[in-house]
Amino acid sequence: MLNKIGGLSVKFGYRLLLFISILWAIVSVGYGATLIDTLNTYGYILVFLTIFLLISQTAQNFLKKAVALVYRYRYLTILALLIYQLVIILSNSVLVYGDTTAIIGNIRGQDASNYFSANPNNLLYGLYVKGLYHLVGMKYLVLVQELINIFILDISIVAFSKNIEKNFDRQIAAIYFILSVSLIGLHPQFLSTYTDYWSYFTATFVCITSIKIIVGNVKLKDYISLAIFIGLGYLIRPTIMIYAIALAFALLLRVMLSSDKQITDKVIKGLLTIAIGLVIFTGVMSVVKKTDILTYKSGYDKNLAYFFDLGLTSTGAAHIELPPEALDQNNPDEVVEPLIAKDIRARLKHYSLKQAVTKFKIAFQEGNLGWRIEQPLSVLKFQKNKVTSKFIDSKFGQKIRSYLFFQGNNFANLDFFLQIIWIAIIYGIIYQLFSVIKGNNFSMVQLFLALAILGAFMYLMLFEAGRSRYLISFLPVLSLMSSFGYQAKGENSESKYWTKSD
Repeated sequence: MLNKIGGLSVKFGYRLLLFISILWAIVSVGYGATLIDTLNTYGYILVFLTIFLLISQTAQNFLKKAVALVYRYRYLTILALLIYQLVIILSNSVLVYGDTTAIIGNIRGQDASNYFSANPNNLLYGLYVKGLYHLVGMKYLVLVQELINIFILDISIVAFSKNIEKNFDRQIAAIYFILSVSLIGLHPQFLSTYTDYWSYFTATFVCITSIKIIVGNVKLKDYISLAIFIGLGYLIRPTIMIYAIALAFALLLRVMLSSDKQITDKVIKGLLTIAIGLVIFTGVMSVVKKTDILTYKSGYDKNLAYFFDLGLTSTGAAHIELPPEALDQNNPDEVVEPLIAKDIRARLKHYSLKQAVTKFKIAFQEGNLGWRIEQPLSVLKFQKNKVTSKFIDSKFGQKIRSYLFFQGNNFANLDFFLQIIWIAIIYGIIYQLFSVIKGNNFSMVQLFLALAILGAFMYLMLFEAGRSRYLISFLPVLSLMSSFGYQAKGENSESKYWTKSD
């Protein structure tokens, strides 16, 4: 246990994370309150049920039974979720405006800009999209990506829940399962054919393997898995390095606290695995950059300074506020970097606490994961083909869109539901942090989760973070930490809810 070394810095880190989480809860509750006036009858019923759940012990006991029951029949739940997701996809297959549009335009030769040169972090995703484009053509390109999105999403939820049950507790696994299905499984964000769900997928399996290594339940295949998902995750979203740093810190601390040679060997293997995965995958991508598979020219990529400057803008992601020359993807680094450096100095002189608070709110308050900010139907690009046309044009499809897209009259109901789940996750995290600090019980797994979450907040407050979508790749650790909190809160609940019967 970490309390054996009297780690004041560790305790300070937990308290800092607790303080941030309380602020997170405040801004999220505030955002939720703004939604109430926009609800219809169904929305107000949801408000009533939420209040009833908060004040009624009977309702809370019913919810515990419901969570246990849903998890007991989790494969039927996933089947029902899959049907729901397929209905949404077939009725609303849509090309969401943004990076996806630029990537598709580039691989089809319709966009002559240096997109991949300026955004080399999207090279792997560009290869993926180009491969699908040649396999299925443009008419089915978006639909196939959406189908793959829900496949990797559902696999991630089931796999991590199974791992949690094996290494910790069935109740924790059940709570994680419900939180994940409710927030991300039911969310129409999977219609956004971008890297979000791939980052969620890779982060999930990095978490699975990291936990196995920390608890000592690790085999050769787990090291191989870690190397693959760390390397793959780094090419999809560099923020996977926050997980790697958190794991490395926890492992090194484990070595410091133990004289067991077997533990030392496992730790060394874990750290080498991270390094090997990064070297192999970045090496392969370096080779790809030298080919003509995608248009790439060195000397045009946006460095960290660019994203730091972007983080200093009014919303934390207002590209339009940067120098126009810096936004031109055809300008090389030697032109862009001095402009960015000058712009950073100017912004830092006028940066205020109020601006930081505004950025924090925009970046973390919305349980809809930035779906409003993404403006998914700001440009109508429904992807009609032989499979989707009848569904998209049907009255049923139009009705669904009124609930799933923020332009619809009924979207506030979904927004409010997602916000309730969002706040529930935050509450579980706060309760767990309180429990850990009060009990002075800093386990290695808890340290790994806390470091990854704290790292996410620090990174996003320093760099680009203009919507809660950037937290998707950290939902595995956020939801797991929250699940630990609810398990700690309900330790005195009846154990019969969690007996295995399947």
